[in-house]
Amino acid sequence: MPAMSSRNWTLREITDVFCSHWKMISILVVLSMIGLAAVLFQFPDTYESEAKLFVRLGRENVGLDSTASTGQTVSLNASREADINSLIEHLESRSIIEKVFEKFSRDMTFATPREREIAISNLAKKVTISSPRSSYVIRVSCKGETPELAQRTLDAILATFRDEHMRVTRSSGSFDFFDTQTQSLQQQLEKANLELRDLKSNYKLASYEGRRRGLEEELARVDRDVAESRTNLASSEAKMLALRDNLSQLPQSLVRQMVGGQPNDGLAAMREQLFQLEAKEKDLLARKTNDHPEVAAVHHQLETLRSVFDDETPTHSSMQSAIIAVEEAEVKALRARLDSLVQYQTELHEDLLALNDQEVVLAQGERRVNQLESEYLANLQRREQARIDEAMQLEKISNVSVMQAPTFVAIPVAPKKKLAMVAGFMLALMASCGLALLIEYFREPVIQHDPSPAAEWRRESYSPVPKPEYLARQKG
Repeated sequence: MPAMSSRNWTLREITDVFCSHWKMISILVVLSMIGLAAVLFQFPDTYESEAKLFVRLGRENVGLDSTASTGQTVSLNASREADINSLIEHLESRSIIEKVFEKFSRDMTFATPREREIAISNLAKKVTISSPRSSYVIRVSCKGETPELAQRTLDAILATFRDEHMRVTRSSGSFDFFDTQTQSLQQQLEKANLELRDLKSNYKLASYEGRRRGLEEELARVDRDVAESRTNLASSEAKMLALRDNLSQLPQSLVRQMVGGQPNDGLAAMREQLFQLEAKEKDLLARKTNDHPEVAAVHHQLETLRSVFDDETPTHSSMQSAIIAVEEAEVKALRARLDSLVQYQTELHEDLLALNDQEVVLAQGERRVNQLESEYLANLQRREQARIDEAMQLEKISNVSVMQAPTFVAIPVAPKKKLAMVAGFMLALMASCGLALLIEYFREPVIQHDPSPAAEWRRESYSPVPKPEYLARQKG
């Protein structure tokens, strides 16, 4: 095979090659364009409908399901990009494509499984789903043979996705379940409250803490009274012993004061009258003799009054006995008060012990009531959440809304005939020029060093374009 590498092609020689084969190049380009046009016009037009979904922050990605028991909210540390990706995966799921295919495949009732699978795959290839970075918008597009078909298919995809999205993100039957649980817990709570009320009634308690506080305060007061009574009793007993030992040595006047303090009104008046008569007697004796009638009369009155006063005034021994009797009565009263306080103190201790025993039963009842109440409130809240979920599902309310409805575009997106014709023309032109160069590549090379007429003829004949000198010689 001749080697072309030994020839150094210049730009003029390449141009001469194209000029010598321009007919071939033109014919190939025209035939290629005709073939490409025939192929392009055989392809059907493809139209595209586009819709956009906006994903809000809703109950589906903030609150837990109503059947969850770990709480009602979750942390938002998870990226919103994960929510968008999850929705895109759901949009691309086969279940949605199959449901949409069933709506448009009435003519494929008797199709084989292979034909059905091929049709579903073709429909899936027509759907394109994407989301811009750092955006809450999902772009969904669908291609079809007509603008109406593309729009209807995309509308069916969005409707099916919204129904499936609400079904997946919500638990069916949760409201009935929580309604039954709430009613059962309400009955148990009412029964537990009645049992706790009966226990308090039997124990005669309005409030356990209030009863304990009252008992502790009363017991503290009784303890103080017992200590005070014991102190007073010891003091009275010591005083009584001291009086028994020292009362006989005390003057009568002091004893008289200890007995009654101040005398009664009769004795006081009598004593005052006696003092007045004694003073009068002394005054008369200072001025008159004993035989004087006034002195004798005063003296007689004094004797009479003294005899009466002596009869009315108690004796020293009786006054001592009275003083001791008073102290003994005081000691007995203090001892009786002390015994009563000690008995009351014992009763309070017994009541406190009984209350401690009752505390266990009451605490169990209160814990049972509190537990049932917390469970009842939790289930009541979950039932309300389940009711709201069912209402939102019935009204088809979710965190995904259609920001742009499926569009109706009458201009086909494929095939792009103008662009294809331009690209085909460029490719055909390049291929034709390459073919011309390839033809010249396989031609025999011209021997440049042979100056003979035959070699000149060969050079002229193999030259892409005959030289004018060679043409002139041929004509001569």
